[in-house]
Amino acid sequence: MIGFVACALVTGSLHADEPPTPELKTHEGRITRVEGQQLTVLVGKMAMTFQVEDSAKVSLDGTPVPLARLAMAQFATVKAEERRGKFYAVEVAARSKAEPPKAEPPKSGRSTLQTATR
Repeated sequence: MIGFVACALVTGSLHADEPPTPELKTHEGRITRVEGQQLTVLVGKMAMTFQVEDSAKVSLDGTPVPLARLAMAQFATVKAEERRGKFYAVEVAARSKAEPPKAEPPKSGRSTLQTATR
């Protein structure tokens, strides 16, 4: 019994020294403001401000761009982590149109409508 408790204490102390891995959450909404290194996105009815660090990946319609170029975009998907009550963007994927890019239709010889009517 004592060995089990000692083992649990030793194991717990080893894991306590490791920094916790940040949990990334994805937020999607309309871009309302881009100012300096901050990006504000309207997510539902709540405006969220993200601090965009230099190491963050920022893209507009799939092309890497500086953060200031996102002022031309309308919508953004932001992967961010929360530290000490602030949101820090790790990846920002903005798009200039509301709908996401459509998937290409299947490249078979017949369409599904023709197959269904025969």
